[in-house]
Amino acid sequence: MYKEIESSKKWDGLVILIFLIITFTITYPLWNSHQVFVANDWSFHASRVEEIYQNLKSGHLFTYIATHTFQKTGVANFLFYPTIFLYPWAIFRFLFSPVTAFYAWFSLWQIARNNLNEFNDVN
Repeated sequence: MYKEIESSKKWDGLVILIFLIITFTITYPLWNSHQVFVANDWSFHASRVEEIYQNLKSGHLFTYIATHTFQKTGVANFLFYPTIFLYPWAIFRFLFSPVTAFYAWFSLWQIARNNLNEFNDVN
């Protein structure tokens, strides 16, 4: 039984390593270009992240209305769209440029998503 657990931990570690390598391989060329390739409603969500970042910068943890973005109109879209998954992206904005922050968040999201999918398939 102990060998099965040890083997399972090695397999899990190998899967995580593979996902890290795949994520880095996919993300690095995009990040290295210093450009973000946008589609669909990306600018809407990027504006939401910018609002969260500006609010965190001014000491407000929660965001309810947009007072910095969306033309400073006080749009209350934060009441209707979940924001918890955007906070890591906004926190990365404190550490990196906007483009690097996006790709750091994207990488984190891909790793988390792939690992959750892998572990859900196994169990």
